[in-house]
Amino acid sequence: MKILAIIALAVLFQPASQSSGGIISGIVTRTDGITPLPEARIEIGETFPSSRLREPFSAETMTDGAGRFIVRNIPAGEFAIRASRDGYLDRGTSITGPGQNVVVSLSGERRVEVKLALAVGATVRGRIVDADNQPIDATVHVLQQRTNEEGQRFWTAEYSGWTNEKGEYRIPLVPPGDYYVRANLRSDDARGSVYFPGTRRKDTALSIAPREGDDVVADIRIPNSDKETTFKVSGRVVHSFPAAGDSQASGVTLTRQDPDPLEADSLDVGADLATGRFEITGVRPGIYDLLATVSVGESSYMSKVEVHLRDRNVQDLTVNVLPGLDVKARLTVEGTGGNFLLSPNRSGASWSVLSDDPARRKTVVHVSLKGSDIPYSPSWGVVDEGATEITFPNVPRGHYKVLVRLEPNLSPLNPDAYIADVRITGRSVYDDGIRVGLEPVDELEVVIGGNGGSIEGTISGQRDTAAVVVLIPDAFRRNNAERYKHERIILSGGRATVRLRGIAPGSYKIFAVPDNGDPLPFRSPEFAARFESRAVPVTVQAATISGVQIPLLPLD
Repeated sequence: MKILAIIALAVLFQPASQSSGGIISGIVTRTDGITPLPEARIEIGETFPSSRLREPFSAETMTDGAGRFIVRNIPAGEFAIRASRDGYLDRGTSITGPGQNVVVSLSGERRVEVKLALAVGATVRGRIVDADNQPIDATVHVLQQRTNEEGQRFWTAEYSGWTNEKGEYRIPLVPPGDYYVRANLRSDDARGSVYFPGTRRKDTALSIAPREGDDVVADIRIPNSDKETTFKVSGRVVHSFPAAGDSQASGVTLTRQDPDPLEADSLDVGADLATGRFEITGVRPGIYDLLATVSVGESSYMSKVEVHLRDRNVQDLTVNVLPGLDVKARLTVEGTGGNFLLSPNRSGASWSVLSDDPARRKTVVHVSLKGSDIPYSPSWGVVDEGATEITFPNVPRGHYKVLVRLEPNLSPLNPDAYIADVRITGRSVYDDGIRVGLEPVDELEVVIGGNGGSIEGTISGQRDTAAVVVLIPDAFRRNNAERYKHERIILSGGRATVRLRGIAPGSYKIFAVPDNGDPLPFRSPEFAARFESRAVPVTVQAATISGVQIPLLPLD
């Protein structure tokens, strides 16, 4: 289980006295819950201001010699609290679950007492040398396995460092956990990746498990006999685009189709502008996607070919880069009960939906494409001057999922807003995606509904604990990750009230599980299969379903 770097241990609500507003006070300790930490920095910021007529509240202070702090005259609202201190892990967690700041709410002249804990990180250090004990130039990564919301396991280089002239490296502030240490060799005589204690084979690599405050030595010695079979991919990138001098560039990216979780995802090299020649060395056997890119001015063009590396080099490969197709999308807002304006957000592919009521805030609708059979996911588009359409230019041919999310700016425009559909000429493509090159993609319609359903219910448990409420759609809609919802809550007195809003009409199942600090794969089919038989079925329409008794199910 993931060790929490900042742990919310308790929250007590008490009446505030002699104050014109609320009070947030508390204590910061080490993870033993006893040793106070003086001179810890406390940051308090308002997450959802209760009034637009004032600036969002924020404050900073330091803990005293007893590790305590107090901030007075705080307006009603919801506030995020973060503690940090030099030499300690600065990773926020939430009272309603890990991965966020500690969040508390104030109403009127109330007092909130919080208890926070900071963990001391471990240090991972060592020396990278060859068989003759000579130092090796390398980038060193401490790798940790994670699970995403879809249940896919992957390795990430969370913490990194570099060797010095003696081959030594030192990586501080590593949280407790299980890791692998990988050295990416950078010298002319040594290339590729080597794992602790000195092997290129992942199945013979050894893991390390530092605890809080540990000093872990992970030396890597590269034996002369440790040779890895690799190959070369070379060829030419050809195109018919006009030359643009210094504003033109060309390159290729080689991405493994079945990526090794401990290896880098891709290899990138440039291509010669005059001849288009490229060469990639040190490539392990496997099946790859090679994506060639030609940039001319502000435009980029791409094409993909599949490369099979078995027992020999792949040479004289020709990649013909063709113009892509423009994917155009327009926004439709339905059922909002008012007149709205569309305003372009030039920082990305998104609209800002503005109410004509100045007391209401805006919501940004962000649209992006995610390649399913091509390693390309454009997230930036061009908004036209009339703010009615967004264009993703030169999208390579292939299959893409259309991802849509609503991003509140300070607070949602409409908490009942939801993503109703994505359509092409009246046909829904929200669940299955679009095929650029095989169907018209210049009439994409993103539909936002304003009258989504709501679920109100309660959770009961045997003790105060953090939990996650999960809403999963019907089985035939589960290939669309946007149909899921989850919300972290805290049971106080063994009970919590839950309200989920902005739910698209349809059939769902709802339940809760304890929040143990690990990432929750709530969008994975395996996760749904474990719990749905004990979940509560609900049918959501444009109304509120109240009185739902949400079961708190054990994770085991």
